[in-house]
Amino acid sequence: MERKYLAGLLGLLVGIFGIWGVGHILAGRWARFVAFLITGIVLTLVAVGSLVLVPFSFFAPGLLGLSIVLILLWVVLWIFQAYDAYKCCEEEEAKKEEKEEKEK
Repeated sequence: MERKYLAGLLGLLVGIFGIWGVGHILAGRWARFVAFLITGIVLTLVAVGSLVLVPFSFFAPGLLGLSIVLILLWVVLWIFQAYDAYKCCEEEEAKKEEKEEKEK
């Protein structure tokens, strides 16, 4: 399996638990890994926390809408981080191939 596919797959499978950016490690993009990891953990905690409070939405009517927006944001960013890991690996592979061609 190529690294770019593995990076995207890792991003999706591990990312579903809120641990984002794992695929970026394969691409060597440590700063993106840390940024996505922190974002994933924080957004997961906030989204789950807002869902826990939904039964109390009688007292705060906007809470249900906020929960829906947070869940949608979580899903979009979860898919984006996996796609970004795929693209980063693809770029790294292209750079590596270009470097090998120049050395010949």
